[in-house]
Amino acid sequence: MSGEPAKKYEVHFNASEHLDLAAAKFRRTLGELAAFFAVTAPDRPTEHEGAQLQPDIVYEWDIDRAAEYLFRLIDSERPLPLDLPDPEGRESRVFVSYRCEDDDEFVAALVEYFDQRAVKYFKAPESIPPGSEWRDRLRDELCKCDRMLAVVSPNYKSGEWCLVECGAAWIGQRTGMRVVPVVRHGTPQEAVPEVYQTFQAVHEGEGEDRNALFTRIVSVLTSAS
Repeated sequence: MSGEPAKKYEVHFNASEHLDLAAAKFRRTLGELAAFFAVTAPDRPTEHEGAQLQPDIVYEWDIDRAAEYLFRLIDSERPLPLDLPDPEGRESRVFVSYRCEDDDEFVAALVEYFDQRAVKYFKAPESIPPGSEWRDRLRDELCKCDRMLAVVSPNYKSGEWCLVECGAAWIGQRTGMRVVPVVRHGTPQEAVPEVYQTFQAVHEGEGEDRNALFTRIVSVLTSAS
């Protein structure tokens, strides 16, 4: 693709709406990836136009970095960035992504089941020692855990850090992370982030026995990919 002249084209009138939908999907993915870079990029500037950059806000730099990464994936002649998580540096541990604001006893019961089955995991905030800088710890765990379990509820996408974790999943599956979405019963398709729709999910059945569901989850997490 490098060096090739731009080709002129026109979109068939029947395809215009399809193009708009695809562009919207790309925009969502770009935003999720930019949110991830806002937290993890080691060369992110600390200031912008005299103001301190906040890790939970996406700025122009984050969007430019995410767009650069996506275009490098498209253009095979250009090397990928060198500061992505090292697949060899990942550890056997599950990163549990969920909407903290839900205060969900489902997640609490799930990690208790993990404890009983000796499944190692990271779950905020309980896995973060008092006095630690929690943003740094989240960033480190997103780069180190070799599996991500995303518990997707109807309000998952409104979670403060869920978009960051979506971006981490998008990059992580290219750098040694296995991603397993668990879609709670009653969660509409549009509530599932685009990134997670590309992975085979575990769906909670209506009235499904919880231990049976947790057994299915652990089986997927521990099986060979």
